[in-house]
Amino acid sequence: MFSAFSSIPEDRRRKTYAEKLAKAKAEEEARIAAEKAWEAAVAAKKLEEEVKKLSEKEAQAASLAEEAQEKADAAGAPFEDLFNKAKDIGSGFSWKKLSTQLAATILKSPKRHQKY
Repeated sequence: MFSAFSSIPEDRRRKTYAEKLAKAKAEEEARIAAEKAWEAAVAAKKLEEEVKKLSEKEAQAASLAEEAQEKADAAGAPFEDLFNKAKDIGSGFSWKKLSTQLAATILKSPKRHQKY
């Protein structure tokens, strides 16, 4: 009884349809994979450009920092010299001496009478 069913020929239309469907599916998967690969390549290129820009900015920032440090060092020496001179001048200054000189000057100067 079962041997009768095995002799039924396979339907060619179904087989052809299944083959075309499998081929279309494979082509679609290949297209999607190629598209993803292209997007990944574009993203990698953008990332590489960003890294390059950041590296350039980092180098520029380092250069500016070095230049600022050099200027600060150069300006630091004159500032310290001025500060030391001001300290030297201030160390010889005496409020008592100044008040004594002012008092002596006022006492020595002739008094003027002002009219109101």
